[in-house]
Amino acid sequence: MLIKKNILVFLLLLLNAPLLQADSFKVSEIVLNGLERIDQGTVLTYLPLQTGSQFDTSDSSRVLHELYKTGFFSEIGLERDGNKIILNLTERPAITEVNFDGNEDVDDEQLKEAMEQIGIKPGRVYHHSLIKVLEQNLRQVYFTHGKYGVKIQTKVEELKDNRVNVDIKISEGLPALIKQITIVGNTIFSDEQLLDIFTLEQPETVIGIDFDGDQYSRPVLTGDQEALKSYYQNRGYINFNILSTQVSISADKKDIFITINIDEGEKFHVEKIDLTGDFVFPEAEIRKMITIKPDEVFSNASMVASKTAISKKLGDEGYAFARVNVIPEQNNENKTVKLTYVVQPGKKAYVRHITFSGNAKSADAVLRREMRLMESAPLNTTALNRSKIRLQRLKFVETVELKTTPVQGTDDQVDIDIKTVERLSGSFNISAAFSQVEGVVFGTSLTQDNLFGTGQSLSLAINTSDANTVYSMTHTDPYYTVDGISRSFEVNYRKRDASEELISNYLIDTAKINVRYGIPLSEYDRFSFGYGLEAIDITLASSNVAQEFVDYVDIHGNHFENLSLQSSFSHDTRNRTVFADDGLIHAVSLDMTVPGGDISYYKLQHQSKFFFSLGNQHALMLRGQLGLGDGYGETAELPFFERFFAGGLRSVRGYRTNSLGPYDAAVGNSVGGDLSIIGGIEWIFPVPFMETPPASVRMSMFYDAGNVFDREETSLSHAFFELKDAIGISYVWLAPIGPLRFSWAKAISPDATDETETFQFSIGSFF
Repeated sequence: MLIKKNILVFLLLLLNAPLLQADSFKVSEIVLNGLERIDQGTVLTYLPLQTGSQFDTSDSSRVLHELYKTGFFSEIGLERDGNKIILNLTERPAITEVNFDGNEDVDDEQLKEAMEQIGIKPGRVYHHSLIKVLEQNLRQVYFTHGKYGVKIQTKVEELKDNRVNVDIKISEGLPALIKQITIVGNTIFSDEQLLDIFTLEQPETVIGIDFDGDQYSRPVLTGDQEALKSYYQNRGYINFNILSTQVSISADKKDIFITINIDEGEKFHVEKIDLTGDFVFPEAEIRKMITIKPDEVFSNASMVASKTAISKKLGDEGYAFARVNVIPEQNNENKTVKLTYVVQPGKKAYVRHITFSGNAKSADAVLRREMRLMESAPLNTTALNRSKIRLQRLKFVETVELKTTPVQGTDDQVDIDIKTVERLSGSFNISAAFSQVEGVVFGTSLTQDNLFGTGQSLSLAINTSDANTVYSMTHTDPYYTVDGISRSFEVNYRKRDASEELISNYLIDTAKINVRYGIPLSEYDRFSFGYGLEAIDITLASSNVAQEFVDYVDIHGNHFENLSLQSSFSHDTRNRTVFADDGLIHAVSLDMTVPGGDISYYKLQHQSKFFFSLGNQHALMLRGQLGLGDGYGETAELPFFERFFAGGLRSVRGYRTNSLGPYDAAVGNSVGGDLSIIGGIEWIFPVPFMETPPASVRMSMFYDAGNVFDREETSLSHAFFELKDAIGISYVWLAPIGPLRFSWAKAISPDATDETETFQFSIGSFF
């Protein structure tokens, strides 16, 4: 390349022979001819001479060399006219567009990033020599995705005005699959133990079925090697080392063979743990936070976790700029490690100002009341993080960015800047939907979750279906008092046709007015109570009505007026109220009528949900629900219109809605019960084949179990042996028209009388 370049410069100098033969002279003017897109000033900055410079023959090659080095020009001519230097320039073409065709597994953005690394993008100068480099870079992108059979063809289309389009056609081919993963050098742990750590998997046979290996991915392999290193170092092998990693591919580019050579080293124990530095609280308290102990097997994870715990404690005490370091000292002879934790708390930091931005609709006070630390108070990292979560849980806030900035000129003050993005808090909806149970549902609603920027909510709704007609108005003030006591006021009318819900042939009209208060007991605990008036009218059909319903009306009548009381306690640590993936919620509620009304009864319910984040948008959810009801006083039993029912999307999927539990063969429907047991487990995972699944979609595989019982016929202890169960997959989408929920389920060992449904769905109804 260097020889060719020298020859080129030599030829150019020959073409400019008259100039070379001239004596040295002083440049009076520099003339640039042929510039179209490139600014004249830009070219002059690259020239190694300027007007007034002395010029001789030795400067010609230097001028040409510097201009060619810019890459802007395909041809350069240098002439002299008196004391003028004339440069005749031919610009390289500019890239107008870069188009990709055929890429499905790798998106345009990834390919553009690889392209821009070598300077190819719209607006840049086109270099023919870069095309081969471009193709190689794009192949490397596909190689990291395990696609070694990719074919790339590049076509350059010349346009008017010295411009070009670059069209890249890609044939991705099939991905190379892992055929074998071999670990060499392991004597302490078996191949099976170590390969279980890996995300990448090699082929295996399960129950006679052959499964292919995973698609090879370089980033995933790197992560697996880090996991392997952590596995050893958390079990005492502090000197573990990966000596080499070889990845080979078969001749047909379909199979990948991975060989990892390791040096396990020897197991180390903890000899001693020292503490040094400045202690702002007792040393004994710090030592309690150090989970790794002397004489134990060394664990890198425990060592780091202890360091994090000390840092968090200091942050909670206001030492926001504290530094905690841990220094391990190895004794290779004794196979021990001495750990020294160095604590440097620095000065305690205080909050000077808390400012909000982005809240065009919400008053500052609405956001400020969610903060768990105040101005002039010590900076507490736990309280600060909790404040962010509380702001994110507001229905009218979409995102929250929190920034802590040290105050200039001080070493103990910070400003907290909070930037919020508000979502639309008001909506007017006219909808039509379909439910398997309720049939066609028509509705209209007016909702405002941030009424006049106060954080209060107001909802007016009318919904009609074959089963229910509902008119309701609800107003909630989450801060009815400055202490965070909430108040909700609801007026509701519901007309229900039980036969459309697969229960029995009767109509029930309910009018209700209710007031409810919520009292925060702690950051995560809340107690609520309420009271209301309700009027109920029952109309039994002339046929197809369960006899026990007829008997109840004969005894108690068909019109009831009651004063009701409601109370509940909840413990909620979920990271989100919708689509949570971490934390838990326990809720216990008691609904009852006040003695002296037309009927007396109570319903006691407990519900628990546990969410365990598994990383990479995977989570595990466990749920359990227990319901118990009965009459009291002169009312001998739970009213039939307040009984529990099970089966369907909201309880035990795979069984027809409201079909489980006590059954009246004469009318062919369930009649409900006074004891309900429902539970399940779900594995939540991202939507397959989508690189970035939307936050409004959730998929899961589930196991549901539950049933409803009559306690006169079944004891609580015996009820657990009569639960109905099913397995399946669920899909939920919070669509603009309302929630869409689908499930495909298979009932496990159903009885002959059980009514099962494999596919169940609800579109546009609320849950």
